[in-house]
Amino acid sequence: MLNYKKLFRQLLLISLIVIGTTFSSCTTKESRSESVKKQSVEEVEIFVATPTSVINEIYTTGTILADEQVDIKAPISGRIMSINFKEGQSVSKGQLLLKIDDRDWKAQLSALEVKLTKAQKDLERKKELYKINGASMQEVEDLQSTIAELQSQIEQMNVNVDYANITAPFSGKIGLRNLSTGAYVSAGQYITTLVKTNPIKIDFQVPATYIGQIKEGQVVQAISKSTNDTIYAKIYAFDPGISTSSRNMNARAIADNSHNKFVPGDFLEVRVILGRIDNAIMVPSESVIPDLDKQIVYLYRNGKVDVATIETGLRTDSTIYIIKGIKKGDSIITSGILQIRPGMNVKVRNVL
Repeated sequence: MLNYKKLFRQLLLISLIVIGTTFSSCTTKESRSESVKKQSVEEVEIFVATPTSVINEIYTTGTILADEQVDIKAPISGRIMSINFKEGQSVSKGQLLLKIDDRDWKAQLSALEVKLTKAQKDLERKKELYKINGASMQEVEDLQSTIAELQSQIEQMNVNVDYANITAPFSGKIGLRNLSTGAYVSAGQYITTLVKTNPIKIDFQVPATYIGQIKEGQVVQAISKSTNDTIYAKIYAFDPGISTSSRNMNARAIADNSHNKFVPGDFLEVRVILGRIDNAIMVPSESVIPDLDKQIVYLYRNGKVDVATIETGLRTDSTIYIIKGIKKGDSIITSGILQIRPGMNVKVRNVL
């Protein structure tokens, strides 16, 4: 009987030990599970969406053009008699720049004028003789033809003499030359360049997307890449079509350059203001996530991660304009983007 009681006590003790061990094990697992859960809560930074006013603008590159520019070339062949300009000087419209030897043409012109005078007198006599049948109509017509030919030759000589005096077609600044007095020039040979630099023109390209937002008379800002000087110009013309290779449209603006700070050929950064957007939601660019054919942002809502599909607009160096998908007061997650997923528990570490 005692043996049975002793055995019963031993079994009861073993059962209590097993139950205690099992309970302890379960408690430890639950404790570890809770610890893991606590450790898996990601800390994030958020940005609270707040409406603001923003300037809608684009930046593009441009090139300075002279208001007028022409290569001065010899219109006829001949020897240079005189050069009447200094390199780099300003000249006026009509000012004599270079004279080609025209003595031969002037001599020919004088001879032709003498022949013309004699032919005209002969024609008058022939007409009088024709009235009394002293000359034929053929003789009269031959003299008329001779006079017409002489007049044509005289006109050509006058043109040559005029061409020999090369003048400035407009006021501007003359360039360099590589010819000297006494040199022989051929027709079409380059002599120098004449440039008018006030006002100046600015050529730049506008993406086709923005064509409807830019118009003639609009003012643009341009900054020289070489001198860092700023100038404001007014758009006055567009190309009639869009480039099929770049999908851009060429635009041209004009600006005052009375201080001669800007030089044709210089490279510019052009700022084009498209308008002002009121109540715009601008978010940090790092918060916007490309997702296949759309863009999304992660939102912080009640301690969890939510997701919103968005439509974006203009971009600055650090922010993006949200056209659709975000409203005032939404909390956009800006950090830990790669570690979080929708529905995940998160904790706010900082509000930007």
